[in-house]
Amino acid sequence: MKEDSVQSLSIGPRRQTCGWGVHPSLVSSHKEATGTMAGPIICLPPHIEFINCQPGNRYSRSVRLVNRSRGEVRLAVRPPARSELNVELSARGLRLTSGAALELTIHFTPVDVRAFYDVLTLLVKDAEPLLVPISCCTESPQLHVLSGCQCTAQLEATCGDVLDLGARLLGDVHSTPLEFHCSDRHARFYILSEEAWNSWCVDGRDVVIADAMRLQPIRWAGGGRTQGRVWCRASDSGLQVATFIVLSSTAVKRPLYVIADSLMYSPNHVFIKCREKDYDILSEDDPSCQGYVHLGTAAPGRHFKGTLGVENCSVLEYSYFLRVRQWDGPENRETDECDTLALSVRPLKGTLEPGSHVILQLITSGGTAAGEHRAVVQLLLQNIPRESIPLDLEHNIIGEDTVESEEIPGMTIWTRKLCCVLVAEVEVWWEVQPPRIFIEPIYLQLEHSRR
Repeated sequence: MKEDSVQSLSIGPRRQTCGWGVHPSLVSSHKEATGTMAGPIICLPPHIEFINCQPGNRYSRSVRLVNRSRGEVRLAVRPPARSELNVELSARGLRLTSGAALELTIHFTPVDVRAFYDVLTLLVKDAEPLLVPISCCTESPQLHVLSGCQCTAQLEATCGDVLDLGARLLGDVHSTPLEFHCSDRHARFYILSEEAWNSWCVDGRDVVIADAMRLQPIRWAGGGRTQGRVWCRASDSGLQVATFIVLSSTAVKRPLYVIADSLMYSPNHVFIKCREKDYDILSEDDPSCQGYVHLGTAAPGRHFKGTLGVENCSVLEYSYFLRVRQWDGPENRETDECDTLALSVRPLKGTLEPGSHVILQLITSGGTAAGEHRAVVQLLLQNIPRESIPLDLEHNIIGEDTVESEEIPGMTIWTRKLCCVLVAEVEVWWEVQPPRIFIEPIYLQLEHSRR
């Protein structure tokens, strides 16, 4: 499973609007009350909108009333029912002569971010009342959560609320960079753990803790990109799941699920692809080798070349290196050390990506001594956490280092033990034969006479 992903959180439903962004119910009621827009008074604009207003601030919108009839018109204003809305008149009288205009100012002081709709009613003498819809709402922000190398890529988000940190060996810490992207400047975001949300209790730390997960930041503002990071330090193997609550300043919450997989090391994760031993070589056998590679036969001084495949069939990334040792034959008979020095492997070390396959080159000078030459190639994995190695595989540990862990917010630095593990051994052998000289024909028939 890939560690890089792009998630999109829609914080709240999108505002359902009609025409100028007014709620459909107000449009239908407006049509029922006025029938058509043909009347003595024209309202500009026909609808009033207060969008993305912050609580506690005061916002104003101007409305212009124009008399398009040929006579004088008397008006009466019925203010909106909500206390957050106030109407201010620019003149005392509400008499409009033909072609005259009157300006009204609507003041809005929100106390929260909840949406509501109201109506400004203009009573016209000897005519149908004119209804001016008022829409007060906050648009739902779009929050995109980018993880891994996608933080530097262009934003191409897919909908989802699950953030997958991938798989690690037990003892390794999942540490994934995050980027929170929101272009809506009016939005503010907060992250809580599910436990804190249910208990209505928030501590003063600068990191959110949920089970084995830790996440930063805990709050940020929209209008750009905000960097973050999530960590997971598992105490047991298996799937780790944590639930975070993303709370928007629009009073809407969404869950964000973070999952991470902690696995135990297995010898089946990485293996060498070579020919298995057959009965032809069992009489001369190194018992620790599972397979062999025969480089062929050549004259003294000639080079031998062959290949060896290493495959990673797991979802983990491993660091490997190879080394060559002397071959241990039957009755503890060992080969000459020159055979070990003559064999080289390229590349000698590297990284195995999940599901990858690496071809190694085996090269030897062959040597000058006639006969059979053998050596053993060992495949070893580095930086394997000690706690991820099962008890029945401890005999494969050939080295161990103690290092300090990386710094994680809210946790003290601890020491870790990283092991070097022997995965497999392969027997490599080649034959050097001295050149043979043949004379053809083996005799010459000489013609001669008796003289």
